[in-house]
Amino acid sequence: MSDKGFLTEVREYRKKPVTVSAYQTDHEFDIETLEGTHHASVGDFIITGVHGEQYPCKPDIFFETYDVEDTSISDPVMVNISEWSSLVTELSSKEIKLFHKKEAYNALSEEIIAGTDFKELYGKNNESIRKQHVKETLVDEYSEIKDLQFSIDYISRRISYLKSLIRTKTVLMEIKE
Repeated sequence: MSDKGFLTEVREYRKKPVTVSAYQTDHEFDIETLEGTHHASVGDFIITGVHGEQYPCKPDIFFETYDVEDTSISDPVMVNISEWSSLVTELSSKEIKLFHKKEAYNALSEEIIAGTDFKELYGKNNESIRKQHVKETLVDEYSEIKDLQFSIDYISRRISYLKSLIRTKTVLMEIKE
């Protein structure tokens, strides 16, 4: 201990068990935290701390740090099955939405390509020019498609993780019996 009363030697500390509320965001935005402005990306968890403060957390860090607290389900395997089931439903919904967004994007792309004189506009007319022009013209639609693809990829990986976790917990429970 220092002469000012501070613990100056390195010790091991365990984080106190604290329950927080969180949700996973489906859009990007900036959030004011106690440390200043932070950017939340699609898929980040927005955590509300014990004093009502909010901050973003990347999904991999979130799942390393937090477990789902569900007092209505006491069986740990059932907690994972419940989450897995809701993610499968969400994945299906997002895949359907992505399919329709891509169809709309392709239809709009064809209209833009048919109605644009690329030779006059850019001095040449090739596939990469047309794709870039469509991408710039339909920037919001393109961004929505990319966000959905990211979300689908994340959910797919989370489902795979939960499947292996459920399998492992089931095996461990069988060994205990």
